Amino acid sequence: MTGRRAAGLLAALAGAAALLAAWWLLRGEEPAPPAVQGVTPPPPPIRSPEPAPGKGPAKRGAAAPNARTAGAPPRAVSASEPADEPPPAPAKGLTPWARLRLVESGTGSPVPADADPAVTLLTSRGGRALRLPQRVFPQEDGTLGVAVYFGEADRPGAPTFLTDEQAGSARYEVAAYGYAARGGFARKDLEGEREIALDPVAPSAMGILAAGPGLVPGPVRAEIRPADGRPFILGQGVRVPRLPRALGPFAIYDLPDGSWRLDVRVKQPDRTMAHSSREFEKAGATADLGTLEVAAPVAIRARVVAADGTVIFDREISLERTDSPGNSTQGEPLEAQGWVEYRGLEPGAEYRVFSFALGVEQTVRAPGAGAPILSVEIRKDVRVVRCRIRFTVDGRDPLEWGDVFRGPFLEDGAWRKDGTLECDMVPGAYEIEVLARPVGADSLQHVYTRFTVPDRPAWDATVDLHGAEKVVDVEER
Repeated sequence: MTGRRAAGLLAALAGAAALLAAWWLLRGEEPAPPAVQGVTPPPPPIRSPEPAPGKGPAKRGAAAPNARTAGAPPRAVSASEPADEPPPAPAKGLTPWARLRLVESGTGSPVPADADPAVTLLTSRGGRALRLPQRVFPQEDGTLGVAVYFGEADRPGAPTFLTDEQAGSARYEVAAYGYAARGGFARKDLEGEREIALDPVAPSAMGILAAGPGLVPGPVRAEIRPADGRPFILGQGVRVPRLPRALGPFAIYDLPDGSWRLDVRVKQPDRTMAHSSREFEKAGATADLGTLEVAAPVAIRARVVAADGTVIFDREISLERTDSPGNSTQGEPLEAQGWVEYRGLEPGAEYRVFSFALGVEQTVRAPGAGAPILSVEIRKDVRVVRCRIRFTVDGRDPLEWGDVFRGPFLEDGAWRKDGTLECDMVPGAYEIEVLARPVGADSLQHVYTRFTVPDRPAWDATVDLHGAEKVVDVEER
């Protein structure tokens, strides 16, 4: 490569880096994502084959019928405080067009920095109201710097949603948690260095977040959602409510009147999340939530057994809170005896444990704080069949097996390398979809079969797998 070509390449890379840096500085703060209920482990490689009565076989990756898929649930608003992370550094390379000194009206005291002051551009486009947050960052002299985000083109190349005429007629709003927002400012009202007085307001709700038995203090994540199921839509003048960020006294601001549910989670050293919740009414005055105690999380182990106590293996047993239906989670399969474990549960809360594939469920209450793990056996009124099944591939003996895409949940060692399966199975229809290499083949093939285990004490059969999805003949021995 010649010196001239190398210099040109370096110049192009430097230009791309400069564009990326400009985009990053102008992108602004992004809202925290909604909190996720519970912890969802990676999907297992196979799914249970037996459907619930009247249902077809569950397909890999399909949403379980117990999940709420018809219509999105009300949006939860969340807030969290990262663990052991330094505060963000002031924005570099941005020249503020305004330097605001926010004070409390009446006293003249500075508005605290942890009140998260914000400046928002209020305008419209195509008949639709727009709220465009501006980039704000502290200055060395204690003022709040305001730079362009999505709004006016203050410098060449800055992104903009507005024409010059729209930008000139737009108005700005200055707000902070714990204070009434002030709007109606034209740009000229804020340019340079200005002092803005904000009126303090009463919080929407107050309470104390306390550590319960066994809790190790850690990062706090809180979310709030309507308790009655109605949607909570942000925008159109509604700010994201201020939620608890640490143990101790807390206040929630900017929450409209209504019935609300506050969920608080505290991360533990083992990466589980201690959880507590409180439902309350907000009707004008400040709602007193009292003390919200978060105790160390507890665990439940569950498995399915037949009428005679024989274990029926199902690694997709699910669990959900009875007061939050549709938000189910799968546990962590243990190595032996068919147990599935769920950790990070709230002490004393009521849960529904169920197996969709086997059509059984049981409602239990989690143990109290500091109690041992609760073990739950869900009984299915069937007897298991002792099966010995020999699998062939297009009539040939298998030489190699690959990934299993669909098939029964099995105890360790049930499936042998020679294609023989020996285990206890529930009577009913099964599907197996697997990669296999038979005698005479150079590579793995995608093969499939369906078969039915009869209701008898023992079953000995040969089942052939084919490349096409079709029911095959079963040779019983």
